[in-house]
Amino acid sequence: MNLLLVLTFLASVLGCYTQVIDITDTNFDQVVKKSDQWVLEFYADWCGYCRQFGPMFETSEQALRAASYDPVYFGKVNIDENPALAARFFVSRLPTLFHIDHHQVRALPLPRSVAAVVDLVKQEEWQSIDPIGGWRSPFGLFGRLLGWTGYLVKTLSTVSPWLVIGLLSGLLVCSLGLTAWFARRDPKKEDEPSVSPAMAAGRSTAINNKNKKSPTTQKRQSKRID
Repeated sequence: MNLLLVLTFLASVLGCYTQVIDITDTNFDQVVKKSDQWVLEFYADWCGYCRQFGPMFETSEQALRAASYDPVYFGKVNIDENPALAARFFVSRLPTLFHIDHHQVRALPLPRSVAAVVDLVKQEEWQSIDPIGGWRSPFGLFGRLLGWTGYLVKTLSTVSPWLVIGLLSGLLVCSLGLTAWFARRDPKKEDEPSVSPAMAAGRSTAINNKNKKSPTTQKRQSKRID
């Protein structure tokens, strides 16, 4: 414990500023690479306990960095500004911690001290926790689909409601127009085979030729009458 206090003091004396990275809906897949190890905190500005835990989280990152423990990155996600990630990770309480290693996600118990956070990472206590797998994995297809849904909801929330009403009205008019057009179509005419103008002209010519009688045929008929 004394060593931890010394490391924290050295971090402040040496001017080590916090390197907790803001993770957003747009930069998550680019920043959180598969080969990296991360600890993510999901929080909200209106959450009282998040305001208490936030400084502890940043101090833990400073203490680990002062001890030259580099293999892990610390990040924080504001759920109000990034609903896609909140949906993707199934965040249901605040604050929530996740450990990510090679895209294996583990939900961490919330530490109550800086020492607990440091031990959780440095002693690799997270390995005793089963990773989130299957369809609930944030890196799976369903997790990504939830993320896209959350991003769509966020985008629509910034659009003018009159524009949304206009788009919905346009879709309604188009659907009614298509329904009326299909209803007016005559199924009997559709069943009849279509005849091109060239085929129709050919048929009429054949009928006319059939009706015309050659002179030889007319003479034979006249002889029979005689």
